[in-house]
Amino acid sequence: IGHAICDGYINSVDETLGSWPILENTLYSDLPLIDLLNMRARDQHVVTEKDGFLKTGRWFNPVSIRDAASLELENTKPNKRREYNYNGFITNVLMNYMIFKLGDNWQDFLDHVFQEKIKIGHRFIFQKAYGADSDGVGWYSAYASRYDYLRIAISMLNDWQSDNCVGKYLKQIKKRSEPMGKQFWLFDLKPKNARNNAGFASQYGGQFYFNYTGMKKRNIFGMNGYGGQSVLIDMDNSRIVVVNAASTNYDWYELVYQPIKTGKLKTN
Repeated sequence: IGHAICDGYINSVDETLGSWPILENTLYSDLPLIDLLNMRARDQHVVTEKDGFLKTGRWFNPVSIRDAASLELENTKPNKRREYNYNGFITNVLMNYMIFKLGDNWQDFLDHVFQEKIKIGHRFIFQKAYGADSDGVGWYSAYASRYDYLRIAISMLNDWQSDNCVGKYLKQIKKRSEPMGKQFWLFDLKPKNARNNAGFASQYGGQFYFNYTGMKKRNIFGMNGYGGQSVLIDMDNSRIVVVNAASTNYDWYELVYQPIKTGKLKTN
């Protein structure tokens, strides 16, 4: 999204999704991008990460946006309560909106960002849902090598520190991040209770976790993925920790949190 804004395809994070015909007459059509980026799309009565689409019981992956718009989203309105509702369908909406805005330039855009700028060394694969490309079949699920995930994090760090257009975008979404609105344990006192970074962070914005316990004054961007994958980027101290895992059964506190916080790895 940041690159699409900087390249002029999207106006800003306050742009609404109303120009996309697929979303017409759905709860998302008049919402600004920032509400989706912050997982506050007021869609908790329609879809959740736990149960998928509440109307039909369908899981949102792999479902095209057009298919969802006709079966689960038609005539829906935003919920009156603007609350944090993390769900993967929102990320699919964001990705497909960006594909719609870029049109025929989508592949060139990907080549520019991943190959020319980030300089990935291996194949980077996005999956697709079922249907025609015009149906909104982009799927956030992606596969990359462990080194390319690190290269992406390094590129973000460089953008932030150089204060270029994408760096300014990252600073904007950090500034506009919002509380997730639930209770968080004091993991400094109970480190073994932690299994991923989500519980350490108290704010979310732009598809990232922020405000980590014990480090709330630092600009740390966090991501966690399926199977225990974890990426934390400390923009202030130029530290990056990337964990590639197939299970959450590891000590996230010692292997990720402590190195980001102290700059040191446990030696025993």
